[in-house]
Amino acid sequence: MFDTMKTAGKIRESRIAMNMTQMNLADAMEVSFQAISNWERGNSMPDIAKLEQLCGILHISMEELLGADQSRTVRKVMAAEREDGISGNDDHPVSMDEIKDLAPILPPDKVGALAEEYLKQNPDEKIDFAAVMGLAPFLDKKYLDALARNAQINSLYEWTGLTPFLSDKVLDELVLAADVEVNVPGIAALAPFLSEETLDKLFQQIPEGEHENISGLLPFLSRKTLQDYAEKLMKENNLDALKAVMPFL
Repeated sequence: MFDTMKTAGKIRESRIAMNMTQMNLADAMEVSFQAISNWERGNSMPDIAKLEQLCGILHISMEELLGADQSRTVRKVMAAEREDGISGNDDHPVSMDEIKDLAPILPPDKVGALAEEYLKQNPDEKIDFAAVMGLAPFLDKKYLDALARNAQINSLYEWTGLTPFLSDKVLDELVLAADVEVNVPGIAALAPFLSEETLDKLFQQIPEGEHENISGLLPFLSRKTLQDYAEKLMKENNLDALKAVMPFL
């Protein structure tokens, strides 16, 4: 992963060594003074298209600016882009970890193009969930939805980290298709983001004996599911549990 603070320090150190002000560097790079300030504070990274120009102005190598591993990744993507677009080809394969590392310095459409190409080249591969999470802030929903469908997850609760980024329909689809244990904590964490229909289906899958902690689910279940559950509790003479359900009927 890019060490933004190390890169920020190198930009600042090299600019000072060249006896340039931030405004001088901004004029030479044809960017705003605020952009240079953000680069030097580590708040953002220069766009990948600007890196060679930046290195030339500051008289440093890409390796000095980004580090050896990251500079190789950047050069690989730049070479692919020059040849046939950002997606690359068989001579310049880009891994999912490299895409995640590049995301902060690539425009969103280029990050999406890399992710799309990766899925085409690896259609059956299960993608590490951490990699999907790392790309979430940088991807358009259509690309993130596609990546999420290939993500390897271990629990329903993991999906909560992606709920602000995924489209509602895809989240419902993924949660129902997930080959993981259905439990109350996982469903409760996702409840505000799922449709009633999906929640009702998940509720039916909760193992017997685990309904005592479902109070967080009750506001999100459909009336029919609540009525059916209340009737079941009445037949079991479980009045304490029934009292919890009554306000929602």
